[in-house]
Amino acid sequence: MESRNLIMTAAAALILSTAPGLATAQNDSLAQSMQIVANAVTSQGAVSFTGSVHDSSNNTGWTYSRSVTVSNFRSDPANCTLYFHFTEITGGNPSSDKDGWIPFRQVQQARVVTLDQEVDEITTRQGHPTWLVTHSPTIYVVSAVRPDGTTNDLDFYNLATAQQVAVAIRRAAQLCGGGLG
Repeated sequence: MESRNLIMTAAAALILSTAPGLATAQNDSLAQSMQIVANAVTSQGAVSFTGSVHDSSNNTGWTYSRSVTVSNFRSDPANCTLYFHFTEITGGNPSSDKDGWIPFRQVQQARVVTLDQEVDEITTRQGHPTWLVTHSPTIYVVSAVRPDGTTNDLDFYNLATAQQVAVAIRRAAQLCGGGLG
């Protein structure tokens, strides 16, 4: 049975890498959806970028550098949860180093936006509508959104990969009875 799972995982990875549309069409199991997410994230390694902020209210600006690594994935299909470890380094110093999880039963939405769009939404909510933040290179964020507004964000350099991961998250949520409409 274990070799069959290994073959299925290898086949899913091959399908994902060679035919993006087909990967989601063939994705019928929760374990397979979780594996697609884990493989896509771990295959790219750390996602590093520089952010530039301009505040139009006082014409000031600043930059920051950040590196995000998501690793140590552990699938728990019985509980509809994908566990992982999240490390964020800002300006060369660890700013976050913790375990996280995606509870697919609670996922209501899986969306893809640029990091610029996501940060713009956050800074506006935090009372800084005059801040314009741009990132280099362009980063695509997949957000698995829960009813209370909590998100699990996964960063990608490639839009097609981010879209594939969003589809896999939606499928996992659907298989777990999540709130996707």
